[in-house]
Amino acid sequence: MTAPTKPKPSLLIHGIGQLVTMDAARRRLTDAWVRIVDGVIAGIGTGPMQPRAGEASLDARGGIALPGLVNTHHHMQQNLARAYPPVADLPLLPWVGKMNLLWEELTPEDVQLATEVAMAELMLSGCTTPSVLWASVVKSSPVPGPEKEGVTAGLH
Repeated sequence: MTAPTKPKPSLLIHGIGQLVTMDAARRRLTDAWVRIVDGVIAGIGTGPMQPRAGEASLDARGGIALPGLVNTHHHMQQNLARAYPPVADLPLLPWVGKMNLLWEELTPEDVQLATEVAMAELMLSGCTTPSVLWASVVKSSPVPGPEKEGVTAGLH
């Protein structure tokens, strides 16, 4: 006798103002919905759609949904010191030690600029969801966070 199969997790995202499909026709659907079953997109469409019994739902009324990559480990401030010649060829731990000395001198304005550059690069590479890590102490506080820049750039 086999054990009963567990229902696959399902999510309906509905009321999407604009759904950018990125299919061959590059369709943009208005008042759209996306159904995800077991972590895979099972369907898309337009118009009203009700969740199935036991299905989670998310009202994305007026929002924009687009496919994108997720970057789970990004140090925004490192953009300002990429390929820094005095340490570029060092092994990881000596490199981190030397770079920490450089990062400690960053001002909030430096971090702001690094964040803006990083967000633009992430979007150009197809990333729509970064997980931001701040691994150094910056000269003064408060440090402008990526939250403001992410919203400005369109990342979440």
